[in-house]
Amino acid sequence: MKKYAKVIIVIIVVLIVLAVLAFCAVPKYPQEFVTYNKDKVFTNKYVSKLEGVVSCEYEKIDKAYVFLGKKYSLGPTDPAYRGIITLSEEEGKKIFNSYDWHLDDEFVPEIGSLDTANLKDDEWYFNYDFDNDYFYMGLGYVRFNGKDTIIFDQQMH
Repeated sequence: MKKYAKVIIVIIVVLIVLAVLAFCAVPKYPQEFVTYNKDKVFTNKYVSKLEGVVSCEYEKIDKAYVFLGKKYSLGPTDPAYRGIITLSEEEGKKIFNSYDWHLDDEFVPEIGSLDTANLKDDEWYFNYDFDNDYFYMGLGYVRFNGKDTIIFDQQMH
């Protein structure tokens, strides 16, 4: 009987060490998994009443922990989205004239891996009523250059 007790103790110690090592291997923060898209799926699904959309280039960001090569998320998680919506000049003018815009002179248009070089010299405006009227999400920001471009970084509620 004593012979088996030593074996059982060794097995228990080995299992405890393995469990501790496994839990230490879990990353402290989730990783971002970014999917690049260039379609109107985002504007069709998450933006209302926005007409004159010429193009929409965006990144969908899912967050998950990676453990033993598999993705795990704690509870249901919604993706975040960041990107650029290009409008027709007519729609841009209509939107700019429909709201009392506020200049955001500190905003720098940098959006993940999307190319914003041609947008660096634009002035950027915000209006929370516009955000609420058009976007179904609410955490993040929306900026408009007053002409034809909307930049957004949004997460679902």
